[in-house]
Amino acid sequence: MPARPPLAVALALACLAAVLLAGCGADAASSGGPVSVAVTRDFGARPVVSSPPVEVRGSTPVLDVVDRVIGGREGSRTITALDGVSGDWQLFVNGVRSDDAAAARVRPGDRLWLDLPGADAAAPSSAVAGSFPEPFVHGVEGENVPTRVECSDPSGAACDTVADRLTELGVVAARGGINAGVNNETLRVLVGPWSDLRVRADNSVRAMDAGPRRSGVFARFSADGRTLEVLDAAGREAQELAAGTGLVAATRLEDRQPVWFVTGTDAAGVEAAARALDEATLTTRYALAIHDDRGIAIPAAKKG
Repeated sequence: MPARPPLAVALALACLAAVLLAGCGADAASSGGPVSVAVTRDFGARPVVSSPPVEVRGSTPVLDVVDRVIGGREGSRTITALDGVSGDWQLFVNGVRSDDAAAARVRPGDRLWLDLPGADAAAPSSAVAGSFPEPFVHGVEGENVPTRVECSDPSGAACDTVADRLTELGVVAARGGINAGVNNETLRVLVGPWSDLRVRADNSVRAMDAGPRRSGVFARFSADGRTLEVLDAAGREAQELAAGTGLVAATRLEDRQPVWFVTGTDAAGVEAAARALDEATLTTRYALAIHDDRGIAIPAAKKG
């Protein structure tokens, strides 16, 4: 029977095997990997740059990645121009707005999105849906964040669909009723008709009802919750959608973790919103309404 290798040799062999998977004796974040980059205008409606993913190693300054993708950057804390296009460029990392581009960092797997919404935007958006499946997979500001799916009907079809979509992404999410075990350090996904969410009103629901200046979401439900007003960039009503309308949107209040809404005018609308929880459907959308099986970008595009 052959002699067993010394402990030191055995550990070295184990370490070598681990290197092939995730590195040995080092934080996984220090390994290399891609960061996806989107540069758009008009709330994601117009692509500015088509860029392949950028390879980074470990925690990397956002501005280093930006400068590798597009030239002519002006500004550091706030980006005031890209490729000669001036304006207040909004920066989102994993769907969460960063107010300080000079301090922001990305890590392998993150999603970076720069958008120039235009001078007539009524308010900045604190969180967006268009970086899905982030922030659920890689977290916020480099930290993995627990996720909780909160449903007005925890045994309903829409709740099942949302939970299943997250499970498919490898996200382990707790599940329960609205406002069950609420804390500011959890990514919350609120699922249910708006009238039900409103009854359980928490701060994020009240912010949505207050309009885009409070929530950053350019959509608002009617007093009875049976219609959804899609607003333009100035916060004016552009379209009213009735029964069967769904909404996927996100907001972030102060320093709390983002809250996502998978909601609608009724059960059919909520189920439509749950089915829209998909990367291809949501990419570079600040928020999305679903009506008659078609997606409607929020805020509404300019006419003419």
